[in-house]
Amino acid sequence: MALVSAFVVDASCDYPRSFFDQHGVKIIPVVGRYQNNIHLDMGDPKTTNTYYQGDSKLIPEPLAAFGTPETKAVMHYLNRFVCCDSEHMIILTPPESHTKMHYLLRDVCFKQIDDFQIARRRVGINQPIRVKVIDSQCILSGYGLVAYEAIRLTTEKALPLEQLPLALAQFSNRVDTYVALDSFSAFRAVHDSNRLTRLDDLPLSWLQLQRFKLKQQKAILTYSQRKLHHSSTEVSTDVAQETLFSQALVGLKQGKLKPIFNLSFAGTAADIRTHRGINSFINTARKLGAKVNVSMMSQTGMSLCGKGALSISVIRV
Repeated sequence: MALVSAFVVDASCDYPRSFFDQHGVKIIPVVGRYQNNIHLDMGDPKTTNTYYQGDSKLIPEPLAAFGTPETKAVMHYLNRFVCCDSEHMIILTPPESHTKMHYLLRDVCFKQIDDFQIARRRVGINQPIRVKVIDSQCILSGYGLVAYEAIRLTTEKALPLEQLPLALAQFSNRVDTYVALDSFSAFRAVHDSNRLTRLDDLPLSWLQLQRFKLKQQKAILTYSQRKLHHSSTEVSTDVAQETLFSQALVGLKQGKLKPIFNLSFAGTAADIRTHRGINSFINTARKLGAKVNVSMMSQTGMSLCGKGALSISVIRV
């Protein structure tokens, strides 16, 4: 029996790959650069684990613009993905304000739709495929929650596909993503690339940045409703991560959050298994009836947030 729809996410989507494999979700590589060379984040857990085991200085730059090499790489994978026995292909991307991948995928799909149909006919599929590119409006582990919700709505709830974009937009407005950064260099990179502000929407001053650099404090960022803010500063990485866990557990106890959390960590699978803070949080959350999904942060996410960064996403009731 033909699948009604095929889902595609890019490699920056932080969610357990076993879930994506179970539902046939395709991963499109994220195109970046390292020392003027094209770098592809394939989103494969084994590759990502090996990447974290290697030289942490080899950090690819997120894609700031796209040209022929990047377009060809995306086209190559999309042409493979459309050759499936499905009527629709749904592509979920990170926010267009956060990455160029949304623009790139939307542009390629608009220009290459005829080529997609030709590729399908070559493998004996005469039925055309409809392609929809949807902005998830969330980053990192929040992007993963939106992907999970999209699959749940279309499989468990049988939501008509034409209603999916609106449903996901309403859902993403209730998703908050908190990120604990591990270094000032990562904080400065995020600040420069995202025009980071405080929670009151005021820009960070030069003096605040210098104080932050001198004290080497650890920043907590909040991504909510398409905006990235510097929400607080802690004295150490451990304290910053513990603050995130405490906020999530308090919100759960007060009934302000749904009992599902998605967490990603910029480290190896072994780092995650032996991380005391993560394991303590999982055990406590489970005792409170919550489900916690944990995965390695994507190479793309680490290239922005730095090695050792932690992202946790929650759903407001």
